Amino acid sequence: MQKNACNLCKCRQQNGAEGEIRWEALLPLVKKTGERTNSWESYFDEKELRILKEKLPRLESSDELTQSWVRVIARIEHCLKAGLPPDSSEGQAIASEIERLSELTFGENKDLMNKFWELRKNPDSTNQGLVPLRLEVLQFVEECLSSV
Repeated sequence: MQKNACNLCKCRQQNGAEGEIRWEALLPLVKKTGERTNSWESYFDEKELRILKEKLPRLESSDELTQSWVRVIARIEHCLKAGLPPDSSEGQAIASEIERLSELTFGENKDLMNKFWELRKNPDSTNQGLVPLRLEVLQFVEECLSSV
């Protein structure tokens, strides 16, 4: 658990995202690591897991893909705070960036992308080891993508 907490702090410093990500929402994830009974990984077969483990962003990583996803979430949080709707120019720019990042993450595997997104939208996914995202963020993403 100490290692996970250090990784989160390191990621926070590397991303310069101080104040943009709700870190208080991430800390329970670290604390619950030992309490999980069903991991998100159980929803996927071996081939899918290989792809996901290789491509999914990890908060402890400083790779460009992870950093890009973190920036998108920060932009969404900014839109929500500023009251910008999903069909605004910023919302549409976010939708385009999400589509680009999804292509980099999932490639041509639309079935895997949709399967992962369905799991991601499930409120229980945070109890299964995925980084917590507020319902408002997830709804904003869906509305952005549906208005493209």
